[in-house]
Amino acid sequence: IPLTGKEILDGRVPSQTVTIDRASGKLATEFTPDSYKETIQCMDFHSVLHYVDPADPRGEAPKNPEKDPQYASWEAAIVDWVSRVNAKNPENPPIRKCSAPTEEDNLHTPANRPDININRAEVEDGRTLVVEVSASAPRPVSRVEYRLDGSYVATSSFYPFSARFEAPPSFGAGSHTLSATAYDDVDNSQTDEASVSLGEPSRVAAIEIMDPLDGQEIEKTGESFSVSLQVRNPTRFSAISLFAAPRKTGARQLVGSVLHPTSPFLTIVWNLPADGDWILTATGETPDNKPETTAGLIVHLREMRGIPTTDSEQVTPTFDPFGLLQVE
Repeated sequence: IPLTGKEILDGRVPSQTVTIDRASGKLATEFTPDSYKETIQCMDFHSVLHYVDPADPRGEAPKNPEKDPQYASWEAAIVDWVSRVNAKNPENPPIRKCSAPTEEDNLHTPANRPDININRAEVEDGRTLVVEVSASAPRPVSRVEYRLDGSYVATSSFYPFSARFEAPPSFGAGSHTLSATAYDDVDNSQTDEASVSLGEPSRVAAIEIMDPLDGQEIEKTGESFSVSLQVRNPTRFSAISLFAAPRKTGARQLVGSVLHPTSPFLTIVWNLPADGDWILTATGETPDNKPETTAGLIVHLREMRGIPTTDSEQVTPTFDPFGLLQVE
């Protein structure tokens, strides 16, 4: 079929791809955290009568298309077509009828960043850290995340956001950097740091999460993900358990356990929860009640995207301007 040079008659509809801030619905900026960025393709879906003057199909679009007596019914057909396409392909991002925003996000700004100060950071019994902070923000403070030398160790989700936790075994005697990051309800953040000194030497971690890696993005191609762990001297543990916690709250949920492990390589199946950032930790229980817990790693879960294409290969989805294509 020869092309007419008019997009709507050639099966295309004008579209624009933009990265938005999910909180404000406006264009993302340099201050928008990754957790609130979303890339969308906006398409202004209408029937052919919106774009084409029946008396002059290749001419300018009609200025008042709604005056055509068939306009309302043809528009309804388009809405039905979009609904059926989305229902047929739930694994793909839904088709959106929208106009790309033009204003920039005004929720994630330097002025909205929280204030946080570490008021107390002490070490008890050589390895137990006790931390007190003061945190405030223009918006509500939702949590404070704690890291040791950059590795996640704890979250406090309730005022006054203090924390008490055991340093993972891989952190040895001597000075370490403790950081506390305050987040508000839309992930504006600010960090304060303090130096702490551990009194016990490090030892080789008995448990490590090998897969996934810290910071990894997991595309949900299935309902579960096999988490791989390495355990040194596994027979000294009565159980190895894997936990997952939503980053927003830090509330741990049991994923699964291996009782009386004998192999140094374990796999625990994680039934994937909702999209977003999740914290994974593993804990080994011992008969003498001296559990060992790994430092946390943070992974990002997201729904499976369509087959990626290069910029030169990107094609606007085929559009049925009459709303008559059959979706079986």
